Amino acid sequence: MKINIDVDDSLENDFITIHCREITDEIIELQRSLSGRNSNSLRISAFQDDVEYFLELKTIIFMESEGNYILIHTSKDIYRTRQKLYELEDILPRDFIRVSKSTIVNTLMISSIKKNITGASEISFGNSNKHAFASRNYIKALIEIMNEKRLKR
Repeated sequence: MKINIDVDDSLENDFITIHCREITDEIIELQRSLSGRNSNSLRISAFQDDVEYFLELKTIIFMESEGNYILIHTSKDIYRTRQKLYELEDILPRDFIRVSKSTIVNTLMISSIKKNITGASEISFGNSNKHAFASRNYIKALIEIMNEKRLKR
C-alpha cells in the first residue's frame, strides 16, 4: 500500500481520499478507523431503568433484539436501547458482526463456537456465562472472521 500526504494550506477543511482497485475489508476497516469509528472512541448510549449509561465497545459482548428494544449484554449486566440493529451494525467497527437476524456479537469477546450444522451454533464468551446463537445463514462469515483474527496473532 502506498501512502501520500499532500499539504495544502489553502484548504478550509482536511479531507482524505482513498484510491483503491477494489473495496476490501482492509479498506473498509481503514475508512472506519479514519472516520473515528474505532473501538477506542465510540460509545453506545443505553439505559437501565431510567439511568442512561455510555458503554465502551470493549465491554459489550453481544446485542440482541427483543420487542421494540435492543438488549446490550456486557459480562455482568444488560442494558437496552431503542436504536435499530441495522443502525448499530452500520456504526460499529468490523469486530462486531451480525450472526443472526436478531443478534450482533463482539468477535473480540468470543471464546468458543459450538458448531451445529442443522441448527443454530452456540457462541460462548470469555469472562461470562452468557451465550448467543449464530444461524446457519451467518455462521460461515463468523468463522471466516475468527480465522482471520487467529492468523493475525
